[in-house]
Amino acid sequence: MNTILELLNSLWGLVSRAVISAFPILNTVIILGAGLLGMLLYGRWKRSTRDIIVKCIGIAVILFAISELWSKFFVLQDGLIETEGTLLVVVALLMGWLFGEALTIDQGLGKLGLLLHRIFEEKTPENQEAKLTPEEMARLTLTREDRATGFIIAFTLCGFSSLIFTRFLEGRINDDPIPMLIKLAFDALLVFWLASVYGSGVPFAGIGVLVSEGLLGIAYSIWGDFFTPKLLGQLALVGGMILLFGGISLCRGKRFRAANLIPALFIPIIYTAVMEKVETAVEEALDKKK
Repeated sequence: MNTILELLNSLWGLVSRAVISAFPILNTVIILGAGLLGMLLYGRWKRSTRDIIVKCIGIAVILFAISELWSKFFVLQDGLIETEGTLLVVVALLMGWLFGEALTIDQGLGKLGLLLHRIFEEKTPENQEAKLTPEEMARLTLTREDRATGFIIAFTLCGFSSLIFTRFLEGRINDDPIPMLIKLAFDALLVFWLASVYGSGVPFAGIGVLVSEGLLGIAYSIWGDFFTPKLLGQLALVGGMILLFGGISLCRGKRFRAANLIPALFIPIIYTAVMEKVETAVEEALDKKK
């Protein structure tokens, strides 16, 4: 019995190390696979069913965002619940939104999603529309109305929400694959259902995951000491708000340009770097006076 337990522990250790070391690639592959499976249902939903699915996804994302924000935003001190990092989050969201609007990030992602649809969707001549089945007509109508929505939402929420900090990076820091597997499941389910509604652009949200998680992992490997618990908490707060806005957008049925909030993630990093420089300069000035 002890031998079997030792073998299972060794096997789990190997699996854990493999998941932790290769998670960005693994997550990208899973997202692509989940998206391709979801596409098997694409065009088969009635419009009313499609709207219900999208709203259910939105509610699930909102609940997930609230759980993320609750653990980071609210702190229990002396028996009282207090908020933490409120001002920084507001400033980061405002500045990030302004930068995102100036850079037209959402519009750029929309064009990319549209391009993916043009490459992978079948084109139907206008004069053949009368011959289409109701399912095919619903599919064509959806494509014309909002071809890039699914790709933009999946790209933003999978690649640039709080989960890359609270699940991916903290899992790597603590050498624990469980938080990473939670993010993997969230991303896979989100992409699967979005692909079933919005079609072929959605699986390519894995591009955002590969970029964000890959660069974040490299940055942590080089500047690990810079990513303090305080900074990670601030990044998680901003990412949690992106997750929340994405869920609200899905529930409303109208896309809030949450992708334009992506630059907000850099504000806490810039703030921390500047404050470290200021503190160092002040300490050096005080030492010279002594």
